[in-house]
Amino acid sequence: MRSIVLQSLRLFVCSGISTTVKGLNQPLIRKKPHFIAKRFCSQKSVSPDASSAVPSTHDSNDIPSAAAASPPSEYRLGPESELEPRILVVGDGDLSYSASIASQSSKSDISLVASVLESEAEHARVYRNSQQHIQSISSFPSHHLLFETDATRLHQQFPSDMSFDRIIFNFPHWLGKKSNNRYNRELLGNFLASASQVLKQNGGEIQVALRSEQGGAHSEDLVAWKTSWKAAELAVDAGLMLRRLDPFVPTYDVSSYRGADKKFHLGVKPERYIFTFPNGRPIDRDLQICYRHELRIMLDPACLDASPYPKDALLNDDSIVLDIARSVAPEGVHVEIPIRTQITPTPGKNTAHCPLLVFLLVYGGDSIPLQRMEADSIRERLEEAVKTRLGFPLAKPGRLVSKPFPYVLLRKLVRDYS
Repeated sequence: MRSIVLQSLRLFVCSGISTTVKGLNQPLIRKKPHFIAKRFCSQKSVSPDASSAVPSTHDSNDIPSAAAASPPSEYRLGPESELEPRILVVGDGDLSYSASIASQSSKSDISLVASVLESEAEHARVYRNSQQHIQSISSFPSHHLLFETDATRLHQQFPSDMSFDRIIFNFPHWLGKKSNNRYNRELLGNFLASASQVLKQNGGEIQVALRSEQGGAHSEDLVAWKTSWKAAELAVDAGLMLRRLDPFVPTYDVSSYRGADKKFHLGVKPERYIFTFPNGRPIDRDLQICYRHELRIMLDPACLDASPYPKDALLNDDSIVLDIARSVAPEGVHVEIPIRTQITPTPGKNTAHCPLLVFLLVYGGDSIPLQRMEADSIRERLEEAVKTRLGFPLAKPGRLVSKPFPYVLLRKLVRDYS
């Protein structure tokens, strides 16, 4: 049996850290990172008892059922191949979370790969329950352990043809002595960028558990957003979208605080941030990352007289500008005009002394991860289209769109703007 399992391992070598694979009678140790891939047979149907063990809602121990999950890609790892859901858990502290879902995963024919940053020896030294959890996970033939696994370099430690149905990172945090949001953002952003490269394209999920104030999804103003981890923005940078937020009440031993075997405060309402590829599916409006800018149309009397549009429609209706904006925005981008106003600017060297019609434009990623560069391209196309189609000059064109912000803050921004 050992020879058969050994034949099913495929090593993928890259420079950097070393990885120890646990799950055989003895650990395989290489000087460079490698991964373990389970030898597959045909996917089994889930028994009623096994399927009932899989929660119907997303709680702290939820896992995808083999019956409900979309069929994973086929991996050819030797003479046989298999279809089977895979879960990868990274940065699992003392491995208590992976141990808590190991039995349920096995019953549901789900392959679990649990990983930590520490070496096996260091893990045993730091965590008092290390050996207990290692033995619990290793007791299931379909489950495996990876040590010295960097969650920000997963794409270097797994081959390009291997992907996971679910990648889980519970309460990531920078290991420095002081909490630093900049470093924590960098950690989360690098993880999402790397994990997206080993995530299944169709139906795959990345789940990140965060304290209530960390992710930024519930920020009440721009200050709170700027001091958060900006999880939704980091997801967009990785080509992902924040699909939903799930309540998260850990039922395992949360005992890794900055690399030590200590508990830490989870805040009032910790949540799981669920990230997916866009796949053409719109997300909830309040979860969208947005950008804003002003469009200032100079109401030159001669242009008003020559315009093909009625004067009242231009001055009192958003639909003309909104239709133009939507026509230049790519599919999957939400466009709206929350504010329209008329002002008479003070004479200055850069503006003519004539009334201005000012629109506040907002672009949001409805079903695509909208980055700032693309949002600014929409702004450029809109300004050119307004000049061409309406025949009006613009005041202060060419100004970059705002930095990204969550749509949920738009209402407050509009109040402050007014």
